[in-house]
Amino acid sequence: MLRDYPREMKLSDGTQVVIRPMVRADGPPVLEFFLNLPREDRLFLRDDVTDETLIQKWVDELNFERVIPILAWVEDKVVGIASLHRSRHYWTRHVAHLRIVTALEIRQKGLGTILSRELCEIAFGLKLNKLFIQIAESQIAARCVFKRLGFYQEAVLKGHITDPQGKQQDLILMAQDVAQCWDTLNDQIMDTFADHSGG
Repeated sequence: MLRDYPREMKLSDGTQVVIRPMVRADGPPVLEFFLNLPREDRLFLRDDVTDETLIQKWVDELNFERVIPILAWVEDKVVGIASLHRSRHYWTRHVAHLRIVTALEIRQKGLGTILSRELCEIAFGLKLNKLFIQIAESQIAARCVFKRLGFYQEAVLKGHITDPQGKQQDLILMAQDVAQCWDTLNDQIMDTFADHSGG
């Protein structure tokens, strides 16, 4: 299914973006993307994404059987990264975890919805049944976005993460059925974008 990339799409303001899987040569622009994120955004990511060695390890050890990373580009700049993380365990082989991050200047233009749809399409093609995402309790905007996409709160892990100020926060797990996610995202794409595909 990754043979269908790259794909050209338009955001709600007409900005042209190119979506494609990450390749080994993408280390420097991916690092630049993370370095340009607001500090508060980076602090809620699992890894130190400003570590050049870590980013190089990511691109050197790409394994689409486990993690499928998708990049969004505007010209030669990465403006969004989304990844589908498949379970390593046999009994949860039908489940995948989503991670989506977008550049500050591109937000509220529909890129998050587009990237979510791309991951959902991949999950559908892999015959996965369930998607979930982990969000800190203070990330209210992100929770609202995924709620609009049909994700529902499935569990709360009390005091599971530590925020930038050293205060413990709850970690919220939101989930969605893959088929339902596919239908919801397609409806939202059709409602939001007059022309969302270009190739």
